[in-house]
This record gives sequence, C-alpha cells and structure tokens, in this order.
Amino acid sequence: MAGSSEKAPDSGRGVVLLDNWPGYDLDLFTYPQHYYGDLECVLLPHGIIVDRIERLAKDIMNDIGFHDILVLCVLKGGYKFCADLVEHLKNISRNSDRFVSMKVDFIRLKSYKVLPQDLPKVISQGVSAPSPLQLEAHPSGKDPTLLSTSD
Repeated sequence: MAGSSEKAPDSGRGVVLLDNWPGYDLDLFTYPQHYYGDLECVLLPHGIIVDRIERLAKDIMNDIGFHDILVLCVLKGGYKFCADLVEHLKNISRNSDRFVSMKVDFIRLKSYKVLPQDLPKVISQGVSAPSPLQLEAHPSGKDPTLLSTSD
C-alpha cells in the first residue's frame, strides 16, 4: 500500500479498502492528460477490477452449476461491467466440458423504492422487462441472480 504499512483486514472473498487508504501514487500509472490536476491517487487499478470480475464469473458458474443463464444488464451505468462479466462467463463455458447457453437482455431502471417489509421494489423501463420487475416469478423457472452496480 502506498505510503502505508497497514495491512488490509481479511475480507474472505473481496477487496477491502480502509477509510484511511491513501491509494496508489499517480506516478505508477499512465492516464489521459485531461485528468492531470484532477486526480490525487488511484484506488483500484484496472487489473484488480478485471481480476474481480473474472472471479465473480467463476463464482457464478460454480454457484449455478452450468445451467443456462439469463443476464439482465442494467443500463446505462452497468453496460461495461456486464459486457466484461458476460465475456468471462463465455470464456469459462468455452473452456469447460459443458456448454452453457446465455441470453443477454437490457433493462433501464427508473427508480428504487423500499416497501414496508424492507424488500426492494424496482421500477423498470425498456426492452422486455415487466414493471415492477418481479425476479421471483421468472417463467423459465430459473433462479434469478441480481448483480448491481452504481453509477
């Protein structure tokens, strides 16, 4: 860790950034000139993000046991994450002894609301998504996995 001898706590299966983590020095990276003067440090290098997405794909494949996958990509902020995740899922499928069929669909979220029972309600727009999105009642009988990123 840049300028720190502190060790991150054991996170089990994730990357932990402590509140006082100073980040990596900018001299260790190349970045576009239009960011000069605006950045102080790099918190998560691209390689770590790619590695975590690949690990997430492996975890998904282990958890679902090579069943067909329906991926719902949340537009617009989740597109790049979703594309990278799908690519890793395809690579795992191609390099295994069993083929996994995968369908990707897109959904645009309008807002999040919380019901009195503290269950999230998602108001959706676009493509073939119902409104409100009901993940528990998928007609194929497949168990949903909801992945979310924030813009």
